[in-house]
Amino acid sequence: MPTRLRIGVQTKSTQCGMKGNTMNQVIDFSTLTWVKGELDVTLKEARQSLEAHVEDPQDEAQLGFTTAYLHQVYGTLQMVELYGASLLAEEMEQVARALSDGAVTQCDDACAILMRAILQLPDYLDRLIAGYQDIPLVLLPLLNDLRAVRGENLLSANAMFSPDLNASLPESLKDDGGKDSNLQEQAHVLRHRFQLGLLGWLREKNVASSLNAMREVLDTLQLQSEETTASRLWWVAAGLTDALADENLEGGVAVKRLMGQVDREIKNLIDAGETQMSADIPDELLKNILFYVAQASSESDASERIHAIQSTYRLKDLLPSEDELELAREGLSGQNADLFATVGVAIREELSRLKDTLDITLRNGCKDSHELAPLADSLGSLGDTLGMLSLGAARNAVIAKSEDLKSYLERNEMPPETSLMDVASTLLFVESSVDGMGSSRAVVAADAKVEEQLASNELNQVMDVVLQEALTDLRYAKEAIDIYIKEDSAVDKLEQVPQWFKQVKGGLLLLNETRAGALVESITRYIESELLTGDKVAEQQELDYLADAVCGLEYFLEGLKERRADGNSAMIVAEQGVDRLGYPATEAQTTAPIQEANNDVPSTLEDQVTDECLEVEAEVEAEVEAEVEAEVEAEVEAEVEAEVEAEVEAEVEAEVEAEV
Repeated sequence: MPTRLRIGVQTKSTQCGMKGNTMNQVIDFSTLTWVKGELDVTLKEARQSLEAHVEDPQDEAQLGFTTAYLHQVYGTLQMVELYGASLLAEEMEQVARALSDGAVTQCDDACAILMRAILQLPDYLDRLIAGYQDIPLVLLPLLNDLRAVRGENLLSANAMFSPDLNASLPESLKDDGGKDSNLQEQAHVLRHRFQLGLLGWLREKNVASSLNAMREVLDTLQLQSEETTASRLWWVAAGLTDALADENLEGGVAVKRLMGQVDREIKNLIDAGETQMSADIPDELLKNILFYVAQASSESDASERIHAIQSTYRLKDLLPSEDELELAREGLSGQNADLFATVGVAIREELSRLKDTLDITLRNGCKDSHELAPLADSLGSLGDTLGMLSLGAARNAVIAKSEDLKSYLERNEMPPETSLMDVASTLLFVESSVDGMGSSRAVVAADAKVEEQLASNELNQVMDVVLQEALTDLRYAKEAIDIYIKEDSAVDKLEQVPQWFKQVKGGLLLLNETRAGALVESITRYIESELLTGDKVAEQQELDYLADAVCGLEYFLEGLKERRADGNSAMIVAEQGVDRLGYPATEAQTTAPIQEANNDVPSTLEDQVTDECLEVEAEVEAEVEAEVEAEVEAEVEAEVEAEVEAEVEAEVEAEVEAEV
C-alpha cells in the first residue's frame, strides 16, 4: 500500500501502521466492532435456544441449534484472531455438543455454566473494544468450569501463556564483537561450573554464590553465542537466576526442573555444536522460563535484565497480577453495553425528574420537611438500581444522601440548604457515572468521594478538548504530508507542519504526556532537518517509517480520548518509526544491556585455567559423565522430587572443595 494511503485511510488498523508481530498482539478493535453486532445477535439466538431446551428438556433439537450458533461465533472470533475469546467459544461449543450427544452426566450444571458463558462472552468482547488486551487468563475460571462439566483436564495458567518467542532482542545483545569460535570446547569447563552451582543451589548450600556461578556461566555463553536462539535461551535463563538470587521468585519444583533442562542444553552444545543445539532448543523451554520471569516483581529493586526481558516479551501484559485479573473478572458480570444502554435511558429519565424536583425545592423553599419524603424514597430506589448495575460508588453516594434526608424527616427538621446542594452534586455525579457505565470511562473507585469524582469528570472534559485540538492539528499535518508525497516532494506544502506538531506537543505536555511529547519532538526534528531543507528526496522506506510514527501517534491520541487501554502498543510502533529514521524519541530504551560482568572474557577460556584446575577438570569430567549423569544429572532432573543419596552428596561436596 502506498505511504500516502497509509497516512490518509481512516481505518484504525492502517492508521497505526502496525505490522507483523505487533499487529498479532494488538487488538484491531475496529474490526471487532464491525462484527460485534453479528456476534451479539448469534449469541442471543444461542441463549434463546438453550433456554428453550432448559424449559423443555425433551426438545433436543434446540441443543443442535445452540451448537450451530456457537460454532458460528467461534468461526468469527477465529477470523478476527482473538485467541482468548475464540478459546472460550470453542469450549462453549464443545459443552453444547456434549449435551446434544448425551455425553454429560450433570446436565443442569452444564446448562447453567454454558448460559453463564453465553452471557459473559459479550462482556469480554466489550472489554476488548474498550482497548484492553485479549488475555485468556482472565477467562481461566470460566474455561475450567466448562471443561470440568465435560470431564476434561483443567487448564493451567502456564498453558495459556503465549509470549512471542521471536521478539527482537535488545540491540545490546546483538554485538558481534569478541565472539569465540571455540565455544563448543569452552562449554566443557562452563558446564562443570554450572553443574557445581546448580548442585549447591538445589541442596541450599551457599545459595548466593551458587546462583552467581550459574549466572556467570550463562552470561559467558550469551556473550559468546553466535546463534540468536541460543543467545535468547542463555539470556532469559540468566534472568531467571537473577530473580532467584534477588529472592524475587520462589525456586519451586518446576523452576528446578527448568534449570536442569538448561544444563542439558549446555550438554547438547558440547555434543552437537551451537548451530545444531540452537535449532533443537524446545519452544516450550523458552516459554516456561519466560513464564517464571514474568512472575518476578518488576519493582525498582529488580535487576535490569529482568526489566529488559519483561519489556522485550511484554510479559506483564501477558501475565497480569492477581489483583488485575480479579478486577478484570469482576467486569464479566453479564451486564454488558446492550443492557446498560437499555437501563440507562430509564435512569436518565429518573435523574431528570429528581433534578427538576430538587431545583424547584431550592428555588421556592420548603416549609415542611415531609415534602422531601418522596425525594428521599426516590433516591433510595435509585441507589438500589445503581447497585444492581455494579455502580458501587454512585450507589453509596445516593444511599448516603437518602439516609441523610430521612434523618431530618424523623426529627421533623428542615435540612439546611447545604444538604440539598450536596444532593444536587450527588445527582451530577450519578449522571456522570451512568454516562460512563458499560465502557472504560466508567467510574471505578468505589470508595472515592463524590467531590473527587466530580473534579475528575471536569478534568476529563478539559482533557477531551485538548485532545480534540491535538487531533485536529495532527490531521492538518497528515494532510500536508500526504500532499507532499502526491506532488513529488513539494517542500512548500510542509511549511506549516512543524508548527502544527508543536501545537500537538504543547497539548500533550499540558496533559503531562511527556513520552508522547518526546515522540512529537522527534517527528518535528526529522521533518525540519530532512524534508524541509529540500536537499534530498525521501526514500519510500523513510516515508513508511514516518507513516508508522504519525499514525501510531494518532492512534495513541484517539486512545487517550476514548479512554482505551492500548496506547502503549501504539507508542511502541511510533517510537520504532522515529528510531529507524535516526531520530529516537528517548535517549535510553527501557531494555537494558545485559550485565557486563563478563565484558573482559578472553578469546579462549582455557588461557585462564591453571594446570591444577585442568587436572581437577579431567578428574571431574570422568565422574560427571559417569556418575553425575547417572546420579547428579538425575538430581538435576529428579532430585527436585527426591534428595540425592548421602554418599553422592558427600562425593560432590568433596569435588567442590577440591575445585575451590
